Amino acid sequence: MSISFLRPELAAALLLIPLLWFFPRRLREVPLGLLRSLVILLIVLALMRPVTVSEQAEEHHVVIFDQSTSTAASASDSTLKMLSAALDELPKSSKHKLLWIGAADAMPEAIIKHFDERVVMSTGGGGSPLSAALTLAARSIPDGTPGAVTLISDGLATDTRWGSTAQALAARGVPVHTVALPRPQGDLRPVAFGSPEPLRVGRLARLMVEVVGGRADLRVTLRGPSGALATTETHRCFGRVRVPVEFEPQQSGFLALTAEVEIVNGGDTRPGNNSLSRTFPVQDPLRVLYVGGRMAGASKQLRSMVGHGFEFDENSNLGAVSRTDLRRYDLVMLDDSPAARIPEQFQSRLARTVEDNGLGLLMSGGSAAFGPGGYHKSPLENLLPVEFVQKEEKKDPSTSLAIIIDTSGSMGGNRIILAKEVTRLAIRRLLPHDKVGIV
Repeated sequence: MSISFLRPELAAALLLIPLLWFFPRRLREVPLGLLRSLVILLIVLALMRPVTVSEQAEEHHVVIFDQSTSTAASASDSTLKMLSAALDELPKSSKHKLLWIGAADAMPEAIIKHFDERVVMSTGGGGSPLSAALTLAARSIPDGTPGAVTLISDGLATDTRWGSTAQALAARGVPVHTVALPRPQGDLRPVAFGSPEPLRVGRLARLMVEVVGGRADLRVTLRGPSGALATTETHRCFGRVRVPVEFEPQQSGFLALTAEVEIVNGGDTRPGNNSLSRTFPVQDPLRVLYVGGRMAGASKQLRSMVGHGFEFDENSNLGAVSRTDLRRYDLVMLDDSPAARIPEQFQSRLARTVEDNGLGLLMSGGSAAFGPGGYHKSPLENLLPVEFVQKEEKKDPSTSLAIIIDTSGSMGGNRIILAKEVTRLAIRRLLPHDKVGIV
């Protein structure tokens, strides 16, 4: 056994120990200096993170046994005998850990006795989470200790991000052995069933059903507690296909759904495993606080337009609005409401909730909203991407000028020249929208 340090570069801090004898002043008491030096020495050694390395480190062997719905069937007797024989040949001092993917009651008794620790991993949507299993296996083998990982699966992983974890194990010198389970030919079955986004009442839900097996044309029917909810078009399967299914949840809560695979063209050697069930949480519809009143029945019309995915609370009593708990809502709609009718305290709370809690804010309207509604320098002004400053346009009245010039004999000479100059000066004073006439 030897001792090494994970942070040996911190040993440079030991050079500061002599300073303790002279800073801030020279020590006269030798025992006190030795005590200080010993404390600093121990602190530096702790920061260097000493570890002991034993040449007789016990081995860690982790076996990942995939018995999820993506596998064809339970492991055959030959596979169990091979695994049991391999475990018998390992040193008795080594640690054995089993990661079981599937139902706990399906563990074979023939191999349970060989393992010191057993972990049952949930299959989630019915697939094979090999990435999570390999990550857990890597954490089960301490750094610097010998070990190995054995993966027993049909290879139909629903999570394809396990490559980086396998490479990390190889970089540590931990081999990953694989044992392929047989795949029955012509057996089409759903192996994964999930949704990339949360389900919500009134919003179209898009579920993905992953089907593996041979070549065949198939349809997927989605069933709920009340019967069939949706049936897809025909899809062609070449070993694996992902089929999208869309439907609209009608009520919130937990919804039990079943995806059934129907073979349209082709064969299926095991028709008994063509369905997969899961329970999905369905969120409540978005709650909207409607603040308006100028338009009669506006919230009712909006409710009919947007559907039952939104739940409107109409509150024309602005005094009660100021006491409303905004955290109950997902959106506040100010519909053609002037700022004078909305208490400033409510506006301040609304602005803080939008900025701090992500509350949605929708402002609409005409002459009673935005700038004309008096929202300039209000708490809501900085939240909306519009200018509330009212710009006044000054309009000068137009002028119609009629000039009469006497051109009789008495206006000859300098008089007519002076009359023309006065006319020019008068016309230059006019604006573009003015009118002038000369007689």
